[in-house]
Amino acid sequence: MSIKKLISDLLLLITFFTPIPIFRKSTELKFSSLYLLPLVGVVRGLIPSSTLYILTVLGLHDPTLLSSVMILTHFIAQGFLHVDGFIDFSEAILASRFGVNAYKVVKDRYRGSYAIAVFTSYTLILYTTSVSLINVLGLKTLVYILLILEVWIFNIITLLTLSSKVGPEGIGALFKSSLRVGDVVAVITISSLLTILITYTASLNPTKVLLSLIISTVISLGLSRSLALKTLGFVNGDVLGFSSEVFYITSIITLQLMNSVFRSLDSWL
Repeated sequence: MSIKKLISDLLLLITFFTPIPIFRKSTELKFSSLYLLPLVGVVRGLIPSSTLYILTVLGLHDPTLLSSVMILTHFIAQGFLHVDGFIDFSEAILASRFGVNAYKVVKDRYRGSYAIAVFTSYTLILYTTSVSLINVLGLKTLVYILLILEVWIFNIITLLTLSSKVGPEGIGALFKSSLRVGDVVAVITISSLLTILITYTASLNPTKVLLSLIISTVISLGLSRSLALKTLGFVNGDVLGFSSEVFYITSIITLQLMNSVFRSLDSWL
């Protein structure tokens, strides 16, 4: 494959998974060279990471305000793509308890009371856990962690797609038709190598970070897949968005717990 084709495929992936406007001749939605997804994660991760870094350089150190900026830039970096799926699928889960067709709910363009409640609750939980993460790990560490999380989100998306039945139409079906086992292996390998590189650059404990990410991956994959099969019978684009947001908030919590565990082990030893 030529360098020109690789660059073209990467730009198309960036166009879809971020709000960055990149000119392209065709408006047809297609996925190619999916092993490049960790690089898309780097591009997305730089948006919240660089924003927080600039603010701290300018002298802003208030955890509450920085946490708000972190959440906003996380949503902006994805073009509100994943959080939209998180809201839609969460609403479908809640509505299906009363016999409502879950697939019709995820396809409904209008938000109901469940969607509003879910988004509000999720944002509040993400805000409080983010403030806590800043207090526990510090602002410098947070800048690197946010970059890593955006890279790892694509591990969740590719693993869930590969291991699940997908819907007959939509983004999920198109994504799976383009995904190969080799792509998933490459995505995981590149993500892990980038994580090790970033953690050493930031003087972090790579074992602690990787272990937290693996635990969060298992939790988000298991939860998202079971809920999708129970509610819809398959995985679609909304479920992929749901799984990525579950991973994001689970990682923030797990990193804090793992930090406490390692600190306790150090004190015992």
